[in-house]
Amino acid sequence: MNTIDVLSYPLADITYDEVVFSIQKRLTEPGFTYIITLNPEILIRADQDPEVSAIIKNAFLCLADGSGLILASRFLYKKAPSKITGMDLTTMLLEKGIFSFYLVGGHPDILPKAVEVIAKDYPKSVIKGSQHGYFKPEEEAAIIADIQAKKPDIVLVGLGFPKQERFLKSLETQLTYGVGMGVGGVFDILSGSKPRAPEIWQKLHVEWLYRGLIEPQRMKRWTFIPTFGVAVMKEWINGRR
Repeated sequence: MNTIDVLSYPLADITYDEVVFSIQKRLTEPGFTYIITLNPEILIRADQDPEVSAIIKNAFLCLADGSGLILASRFLYKKAPSKITGMDLTTMLLEKGIFSFYLVGGHPDILPKAVEVIAKDYPKSVIKGSQHGYFKPEEEAAIIADIQAKKPDIVLVGLGFPKQERFLKSLETQLTYGVGMGVGGVFDILSGSKPRAPEIWQKLHVEWLYRGLIEPQRMKRWTFIPTFGVAVMKEWINGRR
């Protein structure tokens, strides 16, 4: 599999169909592994935490889920990985109707709605279990034990950064089967609690701006934008030396 290192993070240069095939193939092998959907905000915040940075870099697949990564890669290296969003990949996996799932994350009032929508819209996909994201640290072991007992093919983890990355790593060290994937706020969109950016916003690479406009509190997190820009420019300058 080809990868493109963007600011030292190996992003898989892969299509949606190839991701699905990779998951199917991995499920024939022993052990648990995980997929990371990376965006510029997670990249910048992970750079401040060596442990989480290592978790991301050691993923089975690290996918470019952020237009900023695509644009930066084209600017720096004249090539870019395909954009693979957690939302679109989740939908595709559900549509296949060949996998079983366990959902971890989301608000206690929202996750059951997401499960209902999946059961209605994707009846061939089996939900083996679910757990909202507001659990206590001491409850994690029981949740992991439940996942191990039910042996889903795919564990969708929407706990937000960096909790979901740490949880995926815990699953890797304790489970004997399956593939996990960090999905951020996918359960909110699946449940209908929050809208996804219209297609035109996605094509213009400003889905992040749409989310900020409908959720102004997200703008407090936009401090990563200039930091990401500076990191890209430093990489460009170093590459010209």
